[in-house]
Amino acid sequence: RISVGGAEALSLSMRLRVLPYSLIEPTDMYWGEYYTGPKFANTDEAKIATMKADMADMRANGMTSVGLCFGPPTDTLVWAADDTCSITWDGASLYEHFMDTYAELGYPMPVVLLSDSGQGAAGMGIDDPVSSERWANRYKAYWSMMQQEQQERGWPELFIQPVDEPGWQDREAKDRNVYCLQLLKQIPGMRTEQDGPGDDYFHNEAGPYADMWNYNGALVKPERIRQIQEDGRIVVIYNCDVESYRPETCRYTAGWFQLASGISGCY
Repeated sequence: RISVGGAEALSLSMRLRVLPYSLIEPTDMYWGEYYTGPKFANTDEAKIATMKADMADMRANGMTSVGLCFGPPTDTLVWAADDTCSITWDGASLYEHFMDTYAELGYPMPVVLLSDSGQGAAGMGIDDPVSSERWANRYKAYWSMMQQEQQERGWPELFIQPVDEPGWQDREAKDRNVYCLQLLKQIPGMRTEQDGPGDDYFHNEAGPYADMWNYNGALVKPERIRQIQEDGRIVVIYNCDVESYRPETCRYTAGWFQLASGISGCY
């Protein structure tokens, strides 16, 4: 009914037919939030409960992945004399509960891990510099161990991001990022991620060693994207709405913008 000035001006009958099907969830799209964990819970029990509720909410709203901003615990990590390592899962770490919940909720895509625990783990108990052969071997040993743990426990695959947004950091961070990416790619089956501005460093220095290219807020031209994808890399975008409370922006980024650009998702 349409009324003007309080008086009915027009009345139309309408019939709406709702077709009895649901959309099939894609199995190749990366849609996720960057999750730093529960910030306002005061106890371990409350943190776990809040995190599980957060993850259920993200999944219910169509998220297929998570950009995880905290990593595995190091307090239950043990290094042997031969520089192999093992970890004990005691049910106390937030990471362990996150991974179990992720699998239980049926997130279909891998986790992008922004917290490279391997760098800290590789240096535990030794004075060898990052550039040393021993540090490199321990770094690979740690992530090889974690890769096996993920598989044995039915946890999701990880894309490892060694340094966050190295394009805006100093030369040391840039070089360390490339170095860690190179080491990770020596582990069979290990996949990696880089994020930041689509500059020369992103494309030509770190890019060759990253499986996922995650652009900050702006992309290269569609023909360049197609070339990157033909080279076997996943292209996504992030921080189009940093706080993620503008639904129109998020819908556009994951909708028409994604369709037009041909990318595989957004964080």
